[in-house]
Amino acid sequence: MIYSPFDIAIIILIIALLAFLCALPAILSKKHTKAEAYGLVSNAIMDTYSSLALIDLSQNLVIPINPGEIDEQVFKGQRTLVPSKERVLAAHLAAKPFRESLAQFISMDTIRERIGGLSNISYEYVDNDGKWTRLHFIVAEKDSNGVAQQIIWATEPIDEDKKRQEQFKALAETDSLTHTLNRSGGENVISELLLDGKRGMLLVIDADHFKYVNETYGHDKGDEVIITLANVLKDTFRETDVLFRLGGDAFVVFVAGVDSEDLGCITINRLFNNLDKVSFEGINDWKIRLSIGAVLFGENDKDAFSVLYHAADKAMNESKKHEGNYITFANS
Repeated sequence: MIYSPFDIAIIILIIALLAFLCALPAILSKKHTKAEAYGLVSNAIMDTYSSLALIDLSQNLVIPINPGEIDEQVFKGQRTLVPSKERVLAAHLAAKPFRESLAQFISMDTIRERIGGLSNISYEYVDNDGKWTRLHFIVAEKDSNGVAQQIIWATEPIDEDKKRQEQFKALAETDSLTHTLNRSGGENVISELLLDGKRGMLLVIDADHFKYVNETYGHDKGDEVIITLANVLKDTFRETDVLFRLGGDAFVVFVAGVDSEDLGCITINRLFNNLDKVSFEGINDWKIRLSIGAVLFGENDKDAFSVLYHAADKAMNESKKHEGNYITFANS
């Protein structure tokens, strides 16, 4: 049988139509899967951010995407962005210590300049309920010159993240044996206090003849001595003072507010008296005694921690020349 060109065209068309009908369920299924994916992503974003709003900088418009508490408290249903109200907005959002810096961050007058070529900028603050929050400004649209025209205002609760960060930081800065600060953690805390203008007395403390305990009674007994010394130091000094383990049997203490050798000696004598009450089971030929170096620094001193530490450490080595509990003040 001979088919005309017209018949052949009809046959090809039928075959193509049948192929399309066979593939249609898969095509629809693929589109459905893509739509579901978009839905899942959208829901995840909505769950992540407590509120979302699109801010049209060119028209001063606010378009809520996911209205939340911020839309009610800050924008209050308004769709027009009101300039020069940053401090009012910040008062609704942030606890008092954060309001001024937050007001500067949310200023629409400078937002384009601050974003520049970035895709987003963010600021973290504590809200009026004492919870940590992160505010994002995410660029949604730029003009032909790369200048932001529309941005997304997105607030994200991060209080749980902050708590976990603090826990990890505390673990990283804690000495595992004595549960005091370790060297890195202690140096950071004291350095921050010095930058804030805190003044007082820095002590470097070392146990005399501690090597004898390790060699004679073993490292377990040595650890017991170190733990006991740490506990005596904790009991002697205030919670506002900074205590950290330097390493081995050595410790450093920052005692705030002590501004004279007489006052420093009163504090150290209290430490020596507390040590006299300590004894160790199974050790009869050794008693814990300390060599201490101290340095005093006043409000006008600008020395960094490292300078003060080296002065106190040098003074501690002078105390090592004396038997028994002894303190040497640097530059005295």
